[in-house]
Amino acid sequence: ASTVSGNLAVTSGGNITDSGALTVAGNSTFTAPNAGSITLDDAGNAFTGSVQFLASAGTLANVTVTDTTALDLQALALTGNLDATAAGLTQSGALSIGGTSSFNGGANAITLTNAGNDFTGAVSLSNSGANNAAVTDSNALDIGASSVGGNLTLTAGGIITDSGAVSAASLTTTSVGGTELDAGHSVSGFTATNTGSGDITFSNNGSLAVAAANSAGDITINNNGNVLLGLLSAPGNTVNVTATGNGSSILNNNGSNTNIVSNIANLTANSRIGASANEPITLDVLATGEINLVFGVAEAFISNINQTPVTITGGGAVVDVVGAAIAGAGRAQDAELADVGFVDWSLFSEDLSLFGVVEPGIKLPKDQIEDDLVLKAPEPDVPLLLKTARGWEFLWAFQRTALGEPAMQPELQERTQSF
Repeated sequence: ASTVSGNLAVTSGGNITDSGALTVAGNSTFTAPNAGSITLDDAGNAFTGSVQFLASAGTLANVTVTDTTALDLQALALTGNLDATAAGLTQSGALSIGGTSSFNGGANAITLTNAGNDFTGAVSLSNSGANNAAVTDSNALDIGASSVGGNLTLTAGGIITDSGAVSAASLTTTSVGGTELDAGHSVSGFTATNTGSGDITFSNNGSLAVAAANSAGDITINNNGNVLLGLLSAPGNTVNVTATGNGSSILNNNGSNTNIVSNIANLTANSRIGASANEPITLDVLATGEINLVFGVAEAFISNINQTPVTITGGGAVVDVVGAAIAGAGRAQDAELADVGFVDWSLFSEDLSLFGVVEPGIKLPKDQIEDDLVLKAPEPDVPLLLKTARGWEFLWAFQRTALGEPAMQPELQERTQSF
């Protein structure tokens, strides 16, 4: 064991190891020969200043370092493996590691986001508490078995793959060559962006909220549990979403906005696809493309914007809120119009028109209304189709009133969906 009040510099003609705790108040530098290794793994080590590992010639092989304080890694090149354990990990220089890399931040964050990093082997991360971890690789990145207490962010100049399962609160990936993570991970949230060639593939266990996935290739989400969809965008390509496990569903988590943009959409759920006609899965699939559905309940609820052909496997019916609204709007109407109570049009962001709607009241065909509703959809639980300055939209507007009497403005609720 050694205690140094200032700086420590150690140079060896062979490997460097420790046999007791090192306490260094200043900066520490350890120099070994070409192909040498440095192992400083005593659990009591405390390096207050910077710690640097150098080769007197050539390149070091392996480095293992343990620090009871926060560790800031300096620029380092290894032909072998790097193993770093500390009370939080950061870097002040690029890491070029020919073998595997293992980082343990304890109950602290791990931030290794230097743009010059190059990890050839698998990178494994471990910390605890609500602490995040982030790793950047200038080339392809292989994430090994990892357990992160907070959110994990992976950025790569090539493809992101896995050689072990990841456990984290959420996972965000940004890649140039695609993301292929199929080891059966355990995260609650997933966001992925692929700016180059390749696909996005992700397999997970537990309820999963996919906030966003944007890919130049296909997108495939396989989850053993519910899948809550934000926006999955793969224009001209295929989006596959599977929710396995007893009672697992594919649900809308993007409000009235689009959930899937693609040429082909394949959705498979053990239970539901869409919670209801008011919370459908909204599909912006090319009219010449395909929508293929498999589900385990009586009805699937979708909003098929382009009226793309739908194929159902295994039985059940599809409630398409777009198709129903268009069909309702196009049906023959009763020629006699009925006045319905006053509506404050200032509540709406655009002028509306439907079957001769006029301000300040509304005139609708009698077969389009009920006595106690200002606006009524063509079918139960189906929104009303209206023409606005923005184009055709759906409007859910519920306002109780007696026929011919002023409607109570505070009871009006408006939600639109453009297409």
